Amino acid sequence: MPFIETKHTFAAVDKIKKDLTNFLKIINIICLIVFFFYYTYLIYTNYKSPFYLSIYVILFFTLFSTFLAEVLIKGKTSDSRKSKELN
Repeated sequence: MPFIETKHTFAAVDKIKKDLTNFLKIINIICLIVFFFYYTYLIYTNYKSPFYLSIYVILFFTLFSTFLAEVLIKGKTSDSRKSKELN
């Protein structure tokens, strides 16, 4: 059985993890934007019902605050030197 050099294997696994993390961040932002427009539509269609309007407004602002927090956290850790120091 031939010898498997693990240095390249670990580098490939690290690259796959980094790519998957970036892909999941993009998917998460896309989902947040889709739900942002969905809740905006629900607020617009249910403006006559105070109960549903209040529920959708709460969900909308929760989603909006989550989106802002994620963008701010991502912005603070986007510098590659800082992210290497944290690890």
